[in-house]
Amino acid sequence: MRCEAEISILQVTPIVVNEDEITERVFRAAQKVFPDREIDASPYLTMGAEDMGYMQEQVGGCYFFVGSANAEENLVYNHHHPKFDFDEQVLITGSAIMAAAAADLLQ
Repeated sequence: MRCEAEISILQVTPIVVNEDEITERVFRAAQKVFPDREIDASPYLTMGAEDMGYMQEQVGGCYFFVGSANAEENLVYNHHHPKFDFDEQVLITGSAIMAAAAADLLQ
């Protein structure tokens, strides 16, 4: 069985890589805003494509997750599941972290 194949690998979106200094400052901002919450800073790898990669080609940044599950409200399904929904309280959490981080980074 002699055969030949030609394979082309295309980069669909740029990779997302958090800049260390900015990531540390975002982490500290989150700790200040939510001192009583445990923040999981363990590395997280994902194969997802994100527009953040395009932004980070222009300027360093930090992409982070805030978590949106709420077992009491049965909001526990993964993204892309037909029953996926999220606890909208997380919008306040994410906005507070973003605002605190932006204020710190602009100083």
